Amino acid sequence: MESTPLTDIDLLNCAQANAKEGLEAATQHCGYGSDSERFMAALQEAAQNKGITLEKFSDLLNFDDLRPSPGEAIAPESPGEL
Repeated sequence: MESTPLTDIDLLNCAQANAKEGLEAATQHCGYGSDSERFMAALQEAAQNKGITLEKFSDLLNFDDLRPSPGEAIAPESPGEL
């Protein structure tokens, strides 16, 4: 049974969480099997969609922008937008 590859923010979070284990491990954990080229293409597309520049996999090791800054409030502008 083949797993469905992650995309978008889920892919970015998975890749960052597994970055210390290396490219091959992250590729597998994020659902791309051993296809690291497809994984990197999807990862760069996901990053670009979020306005993030990701030149190489190791950039994830020093990347903190996927999480809100301490004290940063994330909320809808009005109760009607909940």
